[in-house]
Amino acid sequence: MEFGIGGSNGGAFCGSGSLGALAGTTGAELGHGLSVGLKGYYDLDEVEDLYANFGVNYGLDINKQFDLKLGALAGYAEENASEGTDDGLHEYQFSVSASYNLNRELNLSATLAYVDSFDDDVLSEQDRDLYGGIGLQLTL
Repeated sequence: MEFGIGGSNGGAFCGSGSLGALAGTTGAELGHGLSVGLKGYYDLDEVEDLYANFGVNYGLDINKQFDLKLGALAGYAEENASEGTDDGLHEYQFSVSASYNLNRELNLSATLAYVDSFDDDVLSEQDRDLYGGIGLQLTL
């Protein structure tokens, strides 16, 4: 099990000129590749409200070089932290990611995710529901 707490003087949850946000995380490995996590953020200045999400992941090591991860996440936002007029369940997300170790120093990864709102009064319909990305990591 892991725990974390921190702060920020800017970032995604803080607008420009914001004093910052407090952040807390906890997570646990349940065994057989299954893990859960809870993250929470409270803005101290502009929003002065809470956003939190809960996620479940399943990781599968295919071999020593290649692994897959399936994930599901649900977010909750208080009224001031949501884009809409209400508080409540904000968004849900399903994702799949893959990682391949090219050698000891170089890793290639890719992620594909589907995200949508639970309630249009909390988070209005977004232009895009499907997104992805690729990454290249060099370890020195």
